[in-house]
Amino acid sequence: MDQLAALSIAEDLRRLKAQYCRAVDTRDLPLLNSIIAPEILWDERGAATDPVTGVNLSPEVTDIVIRRASNVINAVQSALKGITSSVHHVYMPEIDIIDHNHARATWAMYDNVRFSEGLISEMTGYGYYHETYQRFGGPWKISSLKVTRLRLEMIRRGVSAR
Repeated sequence: MDQLAALSIAEDLRRLKAQYCRAVDTRDLPLLNSIIAPEILWDERGAATDPVTGVNLSPEVTDIVIRRASNVINAVQSALKGITSSVHHVYMPEIDIIDHNHARATWAMYDNVRFSEGLISEMTGYGYYHETYQRFGGPWKISSLKVTRLRLEMIRRGVSAR
């Protein structure tokens, strides 16, 4: 693969990941559905677990591996019901292009999630997205996604953050 083709693919993947963050933060489930592969493997195990304490904020959603786009959309829709706002930022991608139709990347990430109810009112996390991508005769799609955490900061409801 020539350098120009590789750069073009890398830019396509950066745009795809930006769309993912926007879809989740704006609750645009049709957009999210359009950028994930039909047979996606969505591994959220540990995504809401503090690596220091082992506390999982939402085990019903983040102790599972979800297969297929329709199941992912249902799970995300369910998880968003208890969230008042979220911000996902990704940066410093390590993109490996396998061939013209397959790639993988690791993205450094930061997220902030605010919850409408429960013991925790806010969570700020740091870690990595590990993803694979595939083209199915058209645009790139996310074919697998896993979040790993380095750190989670949680604010208990009724307790000042400062």
